[in-house]
Amino acid sequence: MTDELNYAQCVEPVEIKYGENLKELFTSEELLNSLQNLRKAFFKQYGIRLNVINLTPDALCKKDEYQIYFFGVFQSNFTLKPGSVMFLNLKDVEDDKTDALEIDFEKTHEPAFGISGVWVKKGDAKIAEQKGFKLVSDSKIISVHLEELLKNNLEKFITTQTVKEMCKDLRKTDSELIKRLTQYYDFNEIKKYLYTLLEEKVSIKNLRAIFEILVDFRLLKDDFFYVLSKIRKTLISQILGDKAERGDGTEVHGIALGEKISDYILKHQFFQKDGDSYICFENLEIRDDLFSKLSEKIRNDGIQFLIVHDGIRRSVWNSLHPTFQHLAIISVDEAFYATTQTQFLQISELIDVDIKENPKKRQSKNKLKELSQSEIEKIVMSKAGKLTSLTDFSNTFNPSLKIIEENVGNSDVILVNKNQCAVGLFWRQGLYEPVVLFAYWRNAVTAAIRVAQQKGIRIVETPIAAKIFKKGMNDREVICSVAKCYSEFDFS
Repeated sequence: MTDELNYAQCVEPVEIKYGENLKELFTSEELLNSLQNLRKAFFKQYGIRLNVINLTPDALCKKDEYQIYFFGVFQSNFTLKPGSVMFLNLKDVEDDKTDALEIDFEKTHEPAFGISGVWVKKGDAKIAEQKGFKLVSDSKIISVHLEELLKNNLEKFITTQTVKEMCKDLRKTDSELIKRLTQYYDFNEIKKYLYTLLEEKVSIKNLRAIFEILVDFRLLKDDFFYVLSKIRKTLISQILGDKAERGDGTEVHGIALGEKISDYILKHQFFQKDGDSYICFENLEIRDDLFSKLSEKIRNDGIQFLIVHDGIRRSVWNSLHPTFQHLAIISVDEAFYATTQTQFLQISELIDVDIKENPKKRQSKNKLKELSQSEIEKIVMSKAGKLTSLTDFSNTFNPSLKIIEENVGNSDVILVNKNQCAVGLFWRQGLYEPVVLFAYWRNAVTAAIRVAQQKGIRIVETPIAAKIFKKGMNDREVICSVAKCYSEFDFS
């Protein structure tokens, strides 16, 4: 007789393995009920259904240890102390009261938030409570530990199969919406939107609203982050409401990014092929200054969100999230809309950073302007094959004048090919990357030239621009885009 093997059981979405001394705990009604309540709360808050949480005895675990796995990948572990209970000092975590305990104890930290506490024998529990410590049961330790790990990994639980199940459930009450949705999007495309929302800790429980936006903006689906911004705008009251629930329940406190640092970020974004973007901090002192001021505001004022210009929101989130995981990044447009929809929003002040140009870069900029046309062409063609990122700026037939002014205005040199009426290449200040502006219609190039003339920016007419264009992309697919090569030039 052979055991039946099932591919569906190879890897469990959520599994907790435990050592032999914890068998009684992991089969107790208290823990099972706690995990069941967690599943229900998780679904209600984030819109993600966990069908089962597997509890598995494992001889490889230490006797008093449990380990948490998501899709077979280890996430975290913790060692309990059977016969003892954990107490936390929640009234004043900065005040170490352990020296006042007149009983045997062992210092520890709970696994979810790292709050300091003590292990105390069960017989001495009342004494610890009298000293101001808060009792935390083993079941509570495990459930809270798992809950925080789930919150920090929301996006991992969106699979193509999950999206199919969501559409199947919603079809029962709104079949027409799902019919139109699946007519314009495949399941992988829908999954990408849900994944990105969860990545930023935005609940997808309001599926109907999300799907309606996708259907309404189906003609712009190629501009992923534009459609995503429309979804976020629709959900902004929910986003701020969730933040309020994590605070005092009445309001959320935010701060806006100042003009200097916003302008710096706008000029120092770099884009990936999928359109996602990051900040390239040329000067690490600027990054450190920004992070320091943000940390101080979060610590002293309880700041929960940061307002930034629409065009840099995703770059700011990608760059700040690893350090400020619980800080929501919302755009000016979202914030303005929120003020008309909710009373949660409280904006205190601006946060800004002094920007100082690198002297070496200033010298490079001056030298760049002095180069001959052939020297510029040589440099550009040497990098032409390394264009690694393309980002749509507009799905219209004419790129906006604002886009042209913004990008050309930040340049030191602009290269154009009027005969092709398709290309303008210009140099960004600060990083000196070659940036290729593709404009399908002649008036866009004409406008770029006019802006350059008004601002006194050097113009180089060269067929090289057309060669760059052909290397960059298919002109039938994108009207106005930017391609950036993330390499600094050495002008020495």
